[in-house]
Amino acid sequence: MKQQNFANIPITSKLRRLQAITVGLALVFTLLISSITEIWREHGQILADVEASGNMIGFNAAAALLFNDSQSTLG
Repeated sequence: MKQQNFANIPITSKLRRLQAITVGLALVFTLLISSITEIWREHGQILADVEASGNMIGFNAAAALLFNDSQSTLG
C-alpha cells in the first residue's frame, strides 16, 4: 500500500489528525500537571507529618532533658 503525500490528503483528514494531536497533547499536559501537583501536595503532607512527630518527641523529651533523667529519654 502506497503512503499518500500530505498535500494530496483531503482537508477533512488533515483536520481530524490535527484535532487528534491537539486532544492528545492536551491530555498529556493535563496528566503531567496533575501528577506534579499531587506529588507536591504529598511532599507537603509528609513534611507536615514529620514536623508534627518531631514536635511531639521534642515536647515529651524536654522535661527529661531538663532534669538530666537519662532513663526517661530512652523510653
